Amino acid sequence: MNNPSYDQFLDVLATGDEAQTVAFLEAHLKELPEDLQEKIVFALFEDSVGKQLEEQEALASAQKEGLDILAKLQAAKKMYEEAQQAQALKESLGA
Repeated sequence: MNNPSYDQFLDVLATGDEAQTVAFLEAHLKELPEDLQEKIVFALFEDSVGKQLEEQEALASAQKEGLDILAKLQAAKKMYEEAQQAQALKESLGA
């Protein structure tokens, strides 16, 4: 493959800079060999799906943690209210 765009792509890819690689692909994808285009598009799609899955898992984890904290706060509130009622009852019986 003596395609200048292919050689440029390899150079950009070698930098390890994802943003630069994506920018290059946006500008030059159609200049690359068709079989490579298909592989790149599939890899980008796969990466996107993976990132979305990670984001969904992180959101689900945060929601679970939030629900756990809420349940603990509700239990603490209930204990506090019960303690207040017990104190009020003691005061009313002692007075």
